Amino acid sequence: MRDGVWSRLASGKRTVTRDAQGRASRLEVTATDELGREFSAQGTVESRFMSMSYASMLCWCNLVKWSFDGRTVWGEDQDCWGPRLWRDFARELKG
Repeated sequence: MRDGVWSRLASGKRTVTRDAQGRASRLEVTATDELGREFSAQGTVESRFMSMSYASMLCWCNLVKWSFDGRTVWGEDQDCWGPRLWRDFARELKG
Protein backbone atom coordinates (compact mmCIF):
# COMPACT_ATOMS: atom_id res chain seq x y z
CA MET A 1 0.00 0.00 0.00
CA ARG A 2 1.48 3.30 -1.06
CA ASP A 3 -0.35 6.64 -1.36
CA GLY A 4 -3.61 4.79 -0.68
CA VAL A 5 -3.15 2.44 -3.66
CA TRP A 6 -2.60 -1.28 -3.06
CA SER A 7 -0.66 -3.55 -5.40
CA ARG A 8 0.89 -7.02 -5.24
CA LEU A 9 4.65 -7.43 -5.32
CA ALA A 10 6.00 -8.48 -8.72
CA SER A 11 9.60 -9.18 -7.67
CA GLY A 12 11.87 -8.82 -4.69
CA LYS A 13 15.12 -9.70 -2.97
CA ARG A 14 16.12 -10.26 0.68
CA THR A 15 19.80 -9.70 1.52
CA VAL A 16 21.14 -10.89 4.87
CA THR A 17 24.31 -9.79 6.67
CA ARG A 18 25.33 -12.30 9.34
CA ASP A 19 27.30 -12.02 12.58
CA ALA A 20 30.31 -14.19 13.47
CA GLN A 21 27.95 -16.96 14.68
CA GLY A 22 26.03 -17.00 11.40
CA ARG A 23 22.89 -15.35 12.74
CA ALA A 24 21.15 -12.60 10.78
CA SER A 25 22.21 -9.18 12.07
CA ARG A 26 21.20 -6.80 9.27
CA LEU A 27 18.64 -7.16 6.48
CA GLU A 28 17.71 -5.36 3.31
CA VAL A 29 14.55 -6.00 1.32
CA THR A 30 14.09 -4.50 -2.14
CA ALA A 31 11.01 -5.07 -4.26
CA THR A 32 8.92 -3.80 -7.14
CA ASP A 33 5.14 -4.00 -7.22
CA GLU A 34 2.89 -4.73 -10.22
CA LEU A 35 2.49 -0.96 -10.75
CA GLY A 36 6.26 -0.55 -11.14
CA ARG A 37 6.77 1.18 -7.78
CA GLU A 38 10.05 0.34 -6.05
CA PHE A 39 10.42 -0.36 -2.35
CA SER A 40 13.49 -0.64 -0.14
CA ALA A 41 13.67 -1.38 3.59
CA GLN A 42 16.67 -1.82 5.87
CA GLY A 43 16.47 -3.69 9.15
CA THR A 44 18.63 -4.29 12.19
CA VAL A 45 18.06 -7.37 14.34
CA GLU A 46 17.48 -6.20 17.92
CA SER A 47 16.56 -9.52 19.56
CA ARG A 48 16.26 -13.16 18.50
CA PHE A 49 15.42 -16.66 19.62
CA MET A 50 15.74 -20.05 17.99
CA SER A 51 12.70 -22.28 17.64
CA MET A 52 12.55 -25.88 16.48
CA SER A 53 8.82 -26.33 15.88
CA TYR A 54 9.43 -29.45 13.81
CA ALA A 55 12.33 -31.93 13.81
CA SER A 56 13.02 -30.89 10.21
CA MET A 57 12.97 -27.10 10.71
CA LEU A 58 15.12 -24.76 12.79
CA CYS A 59 14.03 -21.14 12.73
CA TRP A 60 15.71 -18.01 14.04
CA CYS A 61 12.87 -15.62 14.93
CA ASN A 62 14.21 -12.06 14.86
CA LEU A 63 12.73 -8.83 16.20
CA VAL A 64 13.76 -6.25 13.59
CA LYS A 65 13.86 -2.46 13.65
CA TRP A 66 12.97 -1.57 10.04
CA SER A 67 13.55 1.73 8.24
CA PHE A 68 11.79 2.66 5.00
CA ASP A 69 10.20 5.70 3.39
CA GLY A 70 11.68 7.88 6.17
CA ARG A 71 9.90 5.86 8.88
CA THR A 72 11.03 3.46 11.57
CA VAL A 73 8.79 0.50 12.36
CA TRP A 74 9.10 -2.76 14.29
CA GLY A 75 8.56 -6.14 12.69
CA GLU A 76 10.12 -9.54 12.33
CA ASP A 77 12.22 -11.78 10.15
CA GLN A 78 12.26 -15.57 10.18
CA ASP A 79 15.48 -17.23 9.08
CA CYS A 80 14.60 -20.92 8.64
CA TRP A 81 17.00 -23.80 8.07
CA GLY A 82 17.07 -27.57 8.01
CA PRO A 83 18.91 -28.58 11.23
CA ARG A 84 21.64 -30.49 9.38
CA LEU A 85 22.18 -27.58 6.97
CA TRP A 86 22.49 -25.15 9.93
CA ARG A 87 25.00 -27.44 11.71
CA ASP A 88 27.11 -27.68 8.54
CA PHE A 89 26.95 -23.90 8.04
CA ALA A 90 27.91 -23.22 11.70
CA ARG A 91 30.76 -25.76 11.50
CA GLU A 92 32.15 -24.01 8.38
CA LEU A 93 32.12 -20.66 10.20
CA LYS A 94 34.35 -22.11 12.94
CA GLY A 95 36.86 -23.15 10.29
